[in-house]
Amino acid sequence: MLSAKRYHIICDLKSCNEKINAKEALREFLENLAKIIDMSILEGPIIAEGLPENPGLTALMIVDFSHVSIHTFSNYNEALIDIFSCKEYNKTLASNYCLEFFGVSKENSRIKEVWWG
Repeated sequence: MLSAKRYHIICDLKSCNEKINAKEALREFLENLAKIIDMSILEGPIIAEGLPENPGLTALMIVDFSHVSIHTFSNYNEALIDIFSCKEYNKTLASNYCLEFFGVSKENSRIKEVWWG
């Protein structure tokens, strides 16, 4: 039995711009990201606010081959983004878009590819 390939990157961003605190900005980010990685949105984006003691936003988008999620942390100006798919996508374009949208330099990011074979 052949196993499906999986494509997965995690982008940990610090020193983000003010967009991490705006629901409409996160909606724009996710909808544009779906276009960039050539995937159709099946559900979402769903966006929820964190608790007052841990302010930020969480957003989830289900795409035709898996999902994209983002967690923002207002107190730290951080965003944690997870892009997972069984369909290959351009990881460089996706990660560069994440950096650009949130105004983060490569020095203020950690982008990790998770290899699934």
